[in-house]
Amino acid sequence: MDRNDYYGGECASVNLQQLFGKFRNGAAPPATLGASREYNVDLVPKFLLSTGNLVKTLVHTKVTRYLEFQKCKGAFVVKKNKIQKVPATEGETLSTPLMGFFEKNKLRKLLLFIINYDPAVPKTHEGLVVERDTMRAVFRKFGLRQSPATSLATPWPCTTTTPTWTSLPSRPWTASSSTAS
Repeated sequence: MDRNDYYGGECASVNLQQLFGKFRNGAAPPATLGASREYNVDLVPKFLLSTGNLVKTLVHTKVTRYLEFQKCKGAFVVKKNKIQKVPATEGETLSTPLMGFFEKNKLRKLLLFIINYDPAVPKTHEGLVVERDTMRAVFRKFGLRQSPATSLATPWPCTTTTPTWTSLPSRPWTASSSTAS
C-alpha cells in the first residue's frame, strides 16, 4: 500500500495540493495560484529534447509505438511570489514582466536568430561559429546578460547538469532549434 495520496513514489507527478502537502508540511496553496487540478508537477522532471540522443535511440528501436510525446507548453519561474511564464515567442518576449524593455528586444532578437538558424545557410549564422562559440559569446553577441529569464528561454540548461553551461559550445542549443519539428 502506498502511504502517499499519489502513485509513483519519488518519480510521481503531483497536483498543487499534493505538492504543498509534500514540501510545505501540508499547508494549503494560496488561492491566487488557482485550482490545484490545473497543475501537474513532476517530482523528477522528464524532459527530452526532440533532437537528443535518447529520442533518436527510442525512435530507432521503435519503442515509440508504446510512448507518447508531447510538446512542452511552457516553462515557468516564480518572481516576487508570482508565477511567470518564461518567454518563448516574439509576442511573449515583448510582454513578459521578467525583464526590462531593452532586454526584451535583445532576447527577441536572440529567439529570432534561433528560429531562423540554418546550418546550411551562413547568412543565418550572424557571424557565430556554433561549434566553437560558447553560450556566453552568443549572449554577448545579442547584448544579453545571463539572467533566469534568458537562461530559461534557451534549452541549454535542460541538457546539462554543469553550472558553467555558458562556457560550453552553443552547437547543441542551435542545432535543436533548426531540426525540431
